[in-house]
Amino acid sequence: MKSRVVSVADPGVEIMTTGIFSVSGRDKSKIRDRQLKAIEELEFLLTNAMGFQIDAQGLDLMKQMLKVDGTQRISPPDALKHPFLKL
Repeated sequence: MKSRVVSVADPGVEIMTTGIFSVSGRDKSKIRDRQLKAIEELEFLLTNAMGFQIDAQGLDLMKQMLKVDGTQRISPPDALKHPFLKL
């Protein structure tokens, strides 16, 4: 789903968004809080998901890719060098 929304940072600017944040009437702070909680509980969620298996290296890569602070997040070139992606 695509939607034009007014930028929070610059109310005079409209931006095109996709996904759950583009739906009007959604509580964005509630969505953000749920996403942050899922990231905090990532190891539990992934190791207990039925039909989904991930090893320690895969879990490590996912944690590094989902860091909220972009300065701490793994870069795409470094992610491609991660042991989990080595064949």
